[in-house]
Amino acid sequence: MSQTEEFPITVNSYNVNKSIMSTAVYSIRLEDATRKMMDDMSDVNWQSEIRQMVEDLVREKKKQRFLAKARELRQKMKPIEVSAAEMIRVDRDAR
Repeated sequence: MSQTEEFPITVNSYNVNKSIMSTAVYSIRLEDATRKMMDDMSDVNWQSEIRQMVEDLVREKKKQRFLAKARELRQKMKPIEVSAAEMIRVDRDAR
């Protein structure tokens, strides 16, 4: 097998394509009391929980930015003088 070929690996019964598995480390500081409470809750997979919350937040923030940009672009557009119903009627009549 050449070095550039991709090969699947099995992790916890899931096939994962090794080439798409790219991660980075991001470090945060927590209050000592918070960290102690986390340590006391050993039944929680904090890495997984925090990763999911961060991914959800990033998706939501990205969506909000796209929507804000779309609204900004829409504000700059000239208003359409013809209603959607009129345009549909013209299109149907043209057939």
